[in-house]
Amino acid sequence: MGKQSVRLALLVMGLLPIAPAQEIGGAVSPHIPAAQSVRASRSPAGYSLSASTAPLYKLEKLRAEESRVSPRIGPRQTGVRREIPRNALPTGSGQMVPGGRRVWRIALHSPGAAGIRAHFTGFSLPPSASVWIYPAAPGERANARIAGPYTGAGPQPDGQFWSALVRSDTVLVEYDGPAGAEITDPPFRMDAIAHFWKLPTAITVTNGAASCELDVSCYSSYASAATASVTYDFIGSDGGVYDCSGAMINDKNSDFTPYLLTAHHCVGTSAEAASVEAYFFYQTSTCNGTPPDINTVPVVMGASYLAGAGIEQGDYALLRLDHDAPDGVTFLGWNANDPAFGSSLASIQHPEGSWTRIAFGTRVADANFFVGNDEGPASLYYQVEWSQGI
Repeated sequence: MGKQSVRLALLVMGLLPIAPAQEIGGAVSPHIPAAQSVRASRSPAGYSLSASTAPLYKLEKLRAEESRVSPRIGPRQTGVRREIPRNALPTGSGQMVPGGRRVWRIALHSPGAAGIRAHFTGFSLPPSASVWIYPAAPGERANARIAGPYTGAGPQPDGQFWSALVRSDTVLVEYDGPAGAEITDPPFRMDAIAHFWKLPTAITVTNGAASCELDVSCYSSYASAATASVTYDFIGSDGGVYDCSGAMINDKNSDFTPYLLTAHHCVGTSAEAASVEAYFFYQTSTCNGTPPDINTVPVVMGASYLAGAGIEQGDYALLRLDHDAPDGVTFLGWNANDPAFGSSLASIQHPEGSWTRIAFGTRVADANFFVGNDEGPASLYYQVEWSQGI
């Protein structure tokens, strides 16, 4: 691919000096919190029950206006939010399981979905109760990531949150109530789902990145920096579902606070940040090797929106993830000084939601530019002429 000029804010897409030694304040996370487990430590109580015994709520086929790609500029749209009308869900079924517990289950089906995330409100579970979400079809469970268990008020203190992504067009939502308790109505409501028509690239899916993209694992001097790159999906305030890239950055105290720097054209509100599902270490282990199955990489759910600004003010968003980063993640250092014109730079990112890639270029003269109707001032962006990888 020929040379291209692209405007980028420092670090938003992992923009680095060509010599990694110029980094300031970088550090590697030394711990793995329990929240990073990609597979539940136990299975749902009703996992062995037949899915056919659970009432089915079937959404209509996507309408043309739902399927239409959103006009949001920048992130790749991977799906759409679909509302569930109040009182539309059928009454779930209660079944006894070994140990004297009773589980309540309901199946949600969205035709044509590659994956589903469920939105909960009013979530307030009694002690020892939990909620799980998993594929309804037993044949889809072998390599599936189970969402849950969710307990108490769930991940957010207000009892409102998006579940993790479950890769199926039909999912079972299971409420495991206290032992001996009769379940009539569960202590929560589901008011929407996120219908994914595209998923982050898996080993069985055609790679969405361009053929000129360079595998970061082929450049050993960037091995540490590459672990800072995160791909994530989120539910937009406009009703679209999107994926984007970001980078973990260090603070002056080097205390591993999980700050994620990304673009405001991706995440621009607290609600969007709360829906973030961040994937770590989605990269090959060898140069041009086979990427991992994304079901197996560590995931962090949820974030807080700390600061940000739109295109006219730098197009940045600083998030704090709700849980710590996994062991071995690099927190990038930062430098308030501008790289000199003519400096060689590298960008590490996840193009089209694919595994980690790298591009190389040179800083050239800055200039104002437009994204839609928004003008980006030259004083807030670097203009980079890419020579490799884009």
